[in-house]
Amino acid sequence: MAFDAVDAIGPHLETADLAEKVAPAVVLVLCHSRESAAVTDAAPATSSPAPEPYVASRPFRSVDDYDVIGFDYATLRNVSEAQCHAACNADRSCRASTYNKLARFCFLKSDAKLLVKNPDASASVAEELSSSVLVSTFAVASGRDMVGGDYARIKTDFVGCYIVCEANLQCRAFAFVKKKPTCWLKDRLGSLSAELGVDLGVR
Repeated sequence: MAFDAVDAIGPHLETADLAEKVAPAVVLVLCHSRESAAVTDAAPATSSPAPEPYVASRPFRSVDDYDVIGFDYATLRNVSEAQCHAACNADRSCRASTYNKLARFCFLKSDAKLLVKNPDASASVAEELSSSVLVSTFAVASGRDMVGGDYARIKTDFVGCYIVCEANLQCRAFAFVKKKPTCWLKDRLGSLSAELGVDLGVR
């Protein structure tokens, strides 16, 4: 079958020319239909919670029936011994703790120098300090004093009072007055008396 050729009407258009004419219409459709639909159908933006900082567990040495003397900076009440240890481990300022088993009190401590015998307590000391902490051979009672036997008086803290008495064989006991602070060294044992604000150490 034969066909007659017909001349093109108007100027011949190349592909590039067609693109220039068609593109505006295509862009107009995209802006007013697809983009609007995307905004309407989009799910609300959500933000993920910030991750908790990682705190490495630190090694501690526990010593039952002993008390870490001094350096208290916080007290937790009505807690278990496990909660006391966990609180100290989570706080980078805490390097030791004493747990009172009867009162269920936890004493967080910034340092540790001396452990004293106390059947109502349980001590925990950071491993990095354990080799330098002194373990007392004295029995220590809070709120107690001993009559007589004083042979020396020095200005120091409780740890210093203990160390001086421990190093001196003449010293049989010491009484440390917290408010002063003053240490009374004793060369003999006497009768006990109740005295608030005084810690008594007996060899």
